[in-house]
Amino acid sequence: MLAFLDLATGAAILLVGYAGGRVHRPRRSDSVPIAECACGHSLGEHHEKTGACLAQAERPHYHENGSRNGHEWVPCVCMRYVGPRPVDELFSIKHLPPSDQ
Repeated sequence: MLAFLDLATGAAILLVGYAGGRVHRPRRSDSVPIAECACGHSLGEHHEKTGACLAQAERPHYHENGSRNGHEWVPCVCMRYVGPRPVDELFSIKHLPPSDQ
């Protein structure tokens, strides 16, 4: 009788743990996060040396009378990339001499 109580207690603990894990598990996202700057553009859309944004941004377009008429594409005004840096950029050692000689 004691062995049955031990097995029943173990099964109950297992079921409570399984149910709690199913209810409170973290939700998985199918999309891969992209490192973005404050302007919403990725690191690849910024100039390598100056950091200025080379992409275009969407801006609302208005008629002369003030009514909105869709949107227009203008150069992004972001002057430097401020998003997360790639890991290899932080921890890699530059082996080549500077090219500005």
